[in-house]
Amino acid sequence: MGSHKKFRIHLDDLDYMGIVSHYDWVRLMERYRTEVCKTEWKHLLSAGLGLVVVNTNVDYKYPARYDDELEFKLNVIELRNSSFSIYHEFKNTLTGKTCATGTLTFACIDQKTLKPTAMTPGFKSFLEKLK
Repeated sequence: MGSHKKFRIHLDDLDYMGIVSHYDWVRLMERYRTEVCKTEWKHLLSAGLGLVVVNTNVDYKYPARYDDELEFKLNVIELRNSSFSIYHEFKNTLTGKTCATGTLTFACIDQKTLKPTAMTPGFKSFLEKLK
């Protein structure tokens, strides 16, 4: 099922050459992933849990420039008791070209001990729907 959203590239997303920089793709992944997961994320935090990124992989395929409209898609590709991986894709809606893809892997941690812990059943169920 996954999730998707359209958005436009802003000036603060660009590097000095006028394209989305390598490090900004990870920031964009975070921005739109947290938007998709906002409600469930708040429940996770209120349960005393948090998420940390333990692995990042980004493939750059085609430049994105100011005011380009991109479609962002995400799918959970791996789900365990205390970790999960999400595949992200950014596609230019005008050209149909994929600009970047990436996978982020997260570990669920206890906010007090900072040690890995199992996700809440509700959060895990939410992630199942994003497969």
